[in-house]
Amino acid sequence: MSGQTEGNVRLHFMIVLLMVLAVSCGPGSRIVGRWQQVGGDQILEFFDGGTVTATSFGITITGDYEFLDKDTIRLDMRGLFGLGNSQVLDIRISGDTLILSASGVSVQYNRLR
Repeated sequence: MSGQTEGNVRLHFMIVLLMVLAVSCGPGSRIVGRWQQVGGDQILEFFDGGTVTATSFGITITGDYEFLDKDTIRLDMRGLFGLGNSQVLDIRISGDTLILSASGVSVQYNRLR
């Protein structure tokens, strides 16, 4: 392999590596895990691949999530009888604290370990 070709291969490898790291450090990877509502019993669990469960009062519903941008998430939840509910929420993740907000109302969650 010539020196220039080898340099191009290294450059492409570094670009791909940086892209992978940028994606893995985004809000999508930081949200994965279990979160408990502060002052409540609701537990949200976010999984790789965009699925989420919400458990409250012993009842669990499932759904999907998608980051619309770094500060906005859409939750598409399927209710007990298959009825859907879609919400677009502001999101902030700081360390082990998750805050979801809509219409001036915020709910805080702490990461469960």
